[in-house]
Amino acid sequence: MIRKAVARDLLKIEGILSEFYNSEGFQTLGVPYDRDSILEVSLTMMLSKEAFMLVSEKNGHVGGVIGARKMPLPYNKNYFSLIETFWYSKDGSGVSLLRGIEKIAISNGIKLVGIVTIHGMKSEKIIRVLSKIGYRRLENHLVKEL
Repeated sequence: MIRKAVARDLLKIEGILSEFYNSEGFQTLGVPYDRDSILEVSLTMMLSKEAFMLVSEKNGHVGGVIGARKMPLPYNKNYFSLIETFWYSKDGSGVSLLRGIEKIAISNGIKLVGIVTIHGMKSEKIIRVLSKIGYRRLENHLVKEL
């Protein structure tokens, strides 16, 4: 079942995102994991009208999460995109979580959903899956550690 994330999910969400951070190579970014940050960001998103979070739950177990923020397009402030902040499932619910976010976007008049993939973190596989459900590459995202 895909449902809106609520405060009682915070520790489960933190556990999922900690697992994602530790298993998918985020350490190469040079940014240490901070549990309090995940808890604070997640709670802030749950309480915001400009952000949305969903979890997947089966038999009382939360196995995936997606969080996204509503942003106006810089080229036309009357159009909005929903930009994924984090998205990870360990229970195979990834596409279902994404479909849930798409439904939220549609119901809020949002025209675009943006998904970020991290290079080397199964990104090519994720891009192939996303392409099959209507997503396309728009730009490349580069980072520089300062």
